[in-house]
Amino acid sequence: MGSKRPSTIVILSILFYIFGAIGLGSSFFAFVVIPYVSLVPFIGWLSAGILMVFALIGVIIGILDIVAGYYLWNLRKTGAIVGIIACGLSLAFSIPLIPVPMFTASALINVVFDIMLLALIISSWSMLK
Repeated sequence: MGSKRPSTIVILSILFYIFGAIGLGSSFFAFVVIPYVSLVPFIGWLSAGILMVFALIGVIIGILDIVAGYYLWNLRKTGAIVGIIACGLSLAFSIPLIPVPMFTASALINVVFDIMLLALIISSWSMLK
């Protein structure tokens, strides 16, 4: 019988897959909505531009999350490194949004999950090849 995959790694990998899928899904939804946002008088062009930046950042972080999940599932330190980069980008994007009333709740939730993922990565580092 082969060696068993540590439960911490399984949880970490699945979380990265889930967050990556959510990030990609919400980003692609934003790309669908952008043409309609641009129709809003006076501020539509600005809102569409901001939404486009958010969507692009979401796609990048989502792809990194899925790559991290894949490599972590295969017990590779590369997955942990990619996961740290993804969490760092996500934190760099989320923390400045905390004071913005429209984004406060989602930014705080994102920060908590990123810190949790980083803690799991640190605790499972020695289990990776």
